[in-house]
Amino acid sequence: MFKKVFIITILLFVIAIPAFSQTDAPQTAAPSVPYTNSSYCYRMFSGSPEKLFYLTMSAITENNYAINEVQTKEGYILFAAGNKEFLATVANIDDKSALVKIAPADNSYYFAQSIVNNIFAYIVQNIDAEPEVFIKGK
Repeated sequence: MFKKVFIITILLFVIAIPAFSQTDAPQTAAPSVPYTNSSYCYRMFSGSPEKLFYLTMSAITENNYAINEVQTKEGYILFAAGNKEFLATVANIDDKSALVKIAPADNSYYFAQSIVNNIFAYIVQNIDAEPEVFIKGK
């Protein structure tokens, strides 16, 4: 009987010691997506702020990102891309130029830079294009 109690006591200590021992700080895994520098998230364009706002909205739609909210008076678009929310703003510099900024809503810059690059590439490609005029019946 004494032998069984002694063996059980030893087993309990062997099992309990790792649970109470001091361990190092937990290791956190590195994010799976790269860090995007905030300087890549804004660009100045020549064109009216209104035109750039609508071009930005078209770029978001063209890249199949989900638009969650649009505020034309303040000049911002809230959209989702890659399981992350972004805020696109258009700021007036002067009558002929404006600044387009695309920032993550949670202020964490761990996301694919291609999200921002795709929007800016669409704006550059279409900045000089004339808007299409739809005529009823054609």
